[in-house]
Parts: sequence; structure tokens; C-alpha cells
Amino acid sequence: MAPARGGLVMMQNSFDSQQPLYNHGRQAFQDSVGKDEAMPESLKDLICSNFDPLYTFHTGFLKEVEQRLALWEGRSNAHIKGDYQRIGDVMLNSVQGMKPLTAHMQKHSEVLLELEKACQSSRRLEALCRDFELQKVCYLPINIFLLRPLHRLMHYKQILERLCKHYPPTHQDFRDCRAALADMSEMVVQLHSSMIKMENFQKLLELKKDLVGIDSLAIPGRFNDILLYTSRGMTGSNQFKVHGQLSLHRMKIRESEEEWGVPYSFTLSGQRQSVVVAASSLLEMERWMEDIRMAIDLAEKCNGHSPGLLTGSLSDGMEVSNTLHHSPPFCLSVCLSVCLSLLVCVSLVK
Repeated sequence: MAPARGGLVMMQNSFDSQQPLYNHGRQAFQDSVGKDEAMPESLKDLICSNFDPLYTFHTGFLKEVEQRLALWEGRSNAHIKGDYQRIGDVMLNSVQGMKPLTAHMQKHSEVLLELEKACQSSRRLEALCRDFELQKVCYLPINIFLLRPLHRLMHYKQILERLCKHYPPTHQDFRDCRAALADMSEMVVQLHSSMIKMENFQKLLELKKDLVGIDSLAIPGRFNDILLYTSRGMTGSNQFKVHGQLSLHRMKIRESEEEWGVPYSFTLSGQRQSVVVAASSLLEMERWMEDIRMAIDLAEKCNGHSPGLLTGSLSDGMEVSNTLHHSPPFCLSVCLSVCLSLLVCVSLVK
């Protein structure tokens, strides 16, 4: 029984540590951001209508888990303890109660997009959100909290998988756990696309903070056909400065160690410019080339080819962009020694 109880304790500990944060964070967000006129009423309604039902559900679920764990450990009603050393019935009822909330969770990507649009349109709202993120009650980007309900589904699924592996088919708890796992797996499949899109958009938002010299980075459909090359700045923020960009369409890639005398290097040849990239090891070079080849293939297969490159926000960034467009074809313009310290993959493909 230890693994089953361990999963239950782990679930309760997770709830106990995060639920107060959600309680205080939810109230703090409503007080500091939600009540301000800078937030559009439509966005307030979108957030409340899609997250309040989930908050109410998980609050009730936490109480059920706490009650069952108390009975399981014999802290109360010791004479009926044996009848309650199971969790499948609680999980099955909760999963079935969660199913109607799927429509709300499918709206979370819309909430993420609308919040970002509102912050771009209002510096005051953006400042309010950043101030909220600096509070102890938050400590993480707001968008991370918007992703948590979807991530919690994966947490439930993993616990149910552990329980089904632990129980023999004849155990009284096995049937409920298996039924709950089937329902939860179905929900995860339904929401998988939405979760991946939200995670990718969040990655773009994080990249946006680290890149200097480029605008319009975090918008839907971005980075399906463009490769940026950057260098880390020498400032205290350690942001990456964008030097140029290459279209993935018709891009060629080849090893070029002998050609340039640079270890672990390869050349990316675009329609108007070429770039030599140097990795720190053979394994790293092979992985980069594999990822870039996959991106090139996806770009060629994608019907949604975006016609223009990204725009630069700094003067020197614009000069680099202009140089990219007017340089002779296959002209080596720069040799980059790359340290991939910002390891981010934005893709619908795992």
C-alpha cells in the first residue's frame, strides 16, 4: 500500500504548498491588477469566467483529499479505517466532475494571448503585471500560473498510472483507478494541442525579454519559417543582441570544418546570405544540424509562409536587417562561435 499512499501524500503536499499561493495570489492579482481601469473589462470577464470555476473545483478537491488521507492514516474514525485505504473513488468522482470544465481550460490560450495584447497596448497594465510578479505571493511570471491548470492534469495522470501499476487487478481500488485514468487520458489528449501552444507562446515571451533589436516577436504563428542569429551582450542584463535573420525556406545546411578551419562548424546558406555556426562539440553540432534540418523541412511543408521578416527596434538592428536583404547570395558575412546557453525549442513537435 505504500506506493498508493505515497502518491496520495505527494498529491496532498502539492496542493498544500500551492493552494495558499493561489488563494493569496488570486486575491492580490484582483486587488492590484484586476480592479485597475487599465485592464479591459472584456479581459477581466475572460479571466474570471474561465479560472474561477477551476479554483472552486480544486478547492473542493483538496478538502476531499485531506479527508481521505486522514481516514487512511487513522487520525479519525479508526474503526472504519480499512474501508478508506483507497483513493480511486475520490479520483474518479473528481475526474468526472472535471470533465465539464474542459471548455474553460481550452480558453486558457485565449486568456494568455489577450493578456499579452492588453499589456502591449497599455504600459500601465504592463507595469502593474510586472509589479505583481515581483511580489512574494507571485514569484513567477503570471503566464506560468495560467498554465498550471493544464499541467495539473498531467500530474493527476501520472499518479493514476502509478496506482494502476501498483494495484493487482483484483484489488478493490483498481477498477476505479483504471476508469479514472481512462477519463483523464482522454482529457489530456483533448487539451494537448492547447497546452503545447500555450507553452510555446510562453517561451516566446521569455525569449522576448532576452532579445534586443527585434519587435513583434511574441505573436501567433511566429518562428515557423525564420531563424535568428544573435550574440550575448556585454551588459549586466546579459541580453542577446539580434544581428540578423535568415528565412528557412530553401535554406541549405552543410558541414564546413575543412572549408573554414573552424572546429565543429557548419554553414547555413540562405537565398541572400550565409552564416557559419560553430558548436562546442561534435555532439552539439549534430544535434543543432538535426534540429535545423527538421525546422527547414517543416517550413517547406507549411502552407502558412509568412511573407516578411521581423522588424528591428534598434538602429543597428535595422542596419543588419538591411544588410541581410542586400548582400550577395551565399556570401559569408559572419562566423559565429555559439554558446547555446538559452536552450529553447519552440515547436508543436516534441
